[in-house]
Parts: sequence; structure tokens; C-alpha cells
Amino acid sequence: MHWKVLTPFSPSTTTGWIPSYISDPSLTFEVIPSDYDHDRSRRLSGLREWIDYARHAVRAWFKTPSKPDEQFGYLTSFPQLPICLALIKRLTFSKVPIVAWCFNLGSTYDGAKGVLARFASRAIDIFVVHSTAEIDIYSKWLRLPRDKFIYVPLSVEMKALPPVTANADRFVLALGTANRDYDGLVKALTPLGYRTIIVSGPKAMEDVQLPPFIEHRSGLPLEECHKLSRAADLIVIPLKEVEAASGQVSFLETMMFGRPVVVTRAPGTVDYIEDGETGLLVEPGDIEGLRSAIAKLWNDEDLRLRLGSAARTSVENSATFRAVAPKMCQVLHTFAAR
Repeated sequence: MHWKVLTPFSPSTTTGWIPSYISDPSLTFEVIPSDYDHDRSRRLSGLREWIDYARHAVRAWFKTPSKPDEQFGYLTSFPQLPICLALIKRLTFSKVPIVAWCFNLGSTYDGAKGVLARFASRAIDIFVVHSTAEIDIYSKWLRLPRDKFIYVPLSVEMKALPPVTANADRFVLALGTANRDYDGLVKALTPLGYRTIIVSGPKAMEDVQLPPFIEHRSGLPLEECHKLSRAADLIVIPLKEVEAASGQVSFLETMMFGRPVVVTRAPGTVDYIEDGETGLLVEPGDIEGLRSAIAKLWNDEDLRLRLGSAARTSVENSATFRAVAPKMCQVLHTFAAR
């Protein structure tokens, strides 16, 4: 079966994504390139972004498949593209399958947007979510059967471990923008005084007062974020909205470098981190607990090394493009049998 692949992060005909690791000859892939910038730190998409996604979907829909004689479908990443495709599908009474991989919203919404999302989503055949809690959340919100939703771990492209070097200037690193509780993090860190770098969009730092030992950086390229992750003693992902799945990309991309993490217990974290084994989980809003977890890792090098090593192994075994490729293959094969 032939699949048109749409992602906002594929500007060329090379996927650079999970299909690159699928070698099944019965499945072929054709990337419909994006021609717009994708800001993954945005929690919500504005009108301009929705226009970009709609243009991408329309272009893909009316493009003749590279293998026109084969049965074909659409494989997408992020919620906006499958929603746009599904609207076209409903309006044209098409039966072409749509697989919505990486269906993750910062939050659900009601009103006209909710009505439109429910109308369109009925034309999406499979939703792949990246936390088990999202199966119930989206099933109830979209009023769709639970069996249309599948949990598959979020995946990242595995990077090589950097050479081990002594870092005289130790620091804590916090990353990400969506649903972050940086005010709580600052309160936890203030009595400790550990040098800290927070990398986030400006909106996440509104009304947050920083003491001199905490530095805020914004607009960094991904490679610079990776460089900081490799150099940090530990990484903290503090979350404030426990109903939403957030932070997975940030902690997975740091865990793959063998760094220990402290993360808020939430729907997007408990499927990936085993407390005390691959990281430390802290209850939401627990300032004392967060402070204790940070201090515990800061003062125990053996614990940092043990958790960091286990974290990398966990990501490599279950949350890389290569690791989830067999599951994607399995999902796509369900349509070939129809």
C-alpha cells in the first residue's frame, strides 16, 4: 500500500522520520514536503499556522500519487494536518484512510472549534497518541470509540553520546514552553542557589522573577539545546497542567543523552519514566518535593550516572524512530487488509 506522508517538519521529499526505518516492500511512502516554518514550542496554532496546514493538506489531497495504481492513504504527524485532510475527506465523501500519528493537543477546546474538530475527526481512521491517558481524553472530547485510539510511545531520532568531559561550571537545565511551571521551579531553586539555565519561549516566563543565579535563554536552535542537554548535570521539566500531556519531547531528547531528569508526574510523563529507575517524578505543585529531588541528584554523582544510563537505554529500546517503526508498520498493514 502507498502512503502520502505529511509532517510540518519535512521540507524535502526525505522523511527524516519513522518511515525511514520501515523496509517492508509492501509499504511505500511519498513525502509531500512542507513549505512553511513549524514552531513546535507553540501550544496553540494561530490563523496563519492553520492557513499553512490547510494549504499543505489541499496540495497533498490533489497531488496524483507517485504510484496511482496502488491503494493509498495519508500518514500525518501533529493534529492540524489530519484535521484539515479529514475536512476535505468529509466534504468530498472520500474513503481514503487517514492515520493521525502524534495526535497531541496542548489542551482540548469547546465552542465552534470543538464542533469543527468533532465533525472532521469522524473521517480520521486511526489516532496514534503518545500517552495512555490521552485515549480517554480524546475519545470523550471527540465523542469517538476508544478503539480508534492507539498508544505508541513518542519517538525521537537517537543521537550518539558525546565524549565524557569534566564540567567545572555545573548547572541545572530546564527546557520547554508549553504548560511549564517555571514559577514553581524558581521557588524550589531559590534556597539552593544552583546555577540554572531555563530555555523557553518568552510567554512561559511571563511574571516569573528570576534570581541572579538563574538565566533565561530563548530562540535557541535545536543543536544548541542538545549541546546544553549534554553538558547539564541534570534536567528539570516542571509542568503545571496535569490533565494535558506535555514535555515528552523535551525529556526524551535529554534522556537520550544519558542525562538524569526530574519531571512532574502527569499524563505525558508516567508512561515514560519509572520513578527512581529512569528518572525522578515529583507531584504537581509540590515545591518541597521538587527542591528535594533536584538537591538529591545534584549531590549524588553515582545516582546521576545510574539514572542517566538507564534513561538512555529506555529511550533507545522504546522511544526512537527505529524502535517504533514495527508498530507503525503494524498499524499501516491494517488498511492493506481492508
